[in-house]
Amino acid sequence: MSGLISDISTSLNSDKDLQSFKSAFNQYYISLCFFADKILQDKSAAEDTVENVFIRLWDRKRDFDENRN
Repeated sequence: MSGLISDISTSLNSDKDLQSFKSAFNQYYISLCFFADKILQDKSAAEDTVENVFIRLWDRKRDFDENRN
């Protein structure tokens, strides 16, 4: 999972933020929904949760620092 966080963090720090963020969303959305559904046992709630996480990440993108682990 740390690879995922690193990839998304890198996307948020890219010069092309929106394009990179969309790429990360498209790459990880289905897998994260699958994972969340296994925990929540509700596909709709899992999709909402993953979308909300990505929205929070986008809203807080300036908080990410490329030098953090």
